[in-house]
Amino acid sequence: MNKKIERIIADIDKTKAAIALHQAKLRELEQRKTALENAEIVALYRKERMTEDEFRAYIQSRREVEAAPVPSATIATDPIKKEIPDDED
Repeated sequence: MNKKIERIIADIDKTKAAIALHQAKLRELEQRKTALENAEIVALYRKERMTEDEFRAYIQSRREVEAAPVPSATIATDPIKKEIPDDED
């Protein structure tokens, strides 16, 4: 086989291995992040001494706040027009 093709195939294999390694690391980091977030939630639950129903209501209210649409900036539909005088001599 052509040496250039063999080199490219080797680079492809090396790149695929590196990508797989990074994907595995990414999955591990995402799992660690989720575990820490869950620990924060449990700590909040315990700190506030909420009942299950109170906690459920709290979570539902947070979801509603996060899902609420953000009001968009109003754009003037009739902007002020400045008349530019014509230079007619």
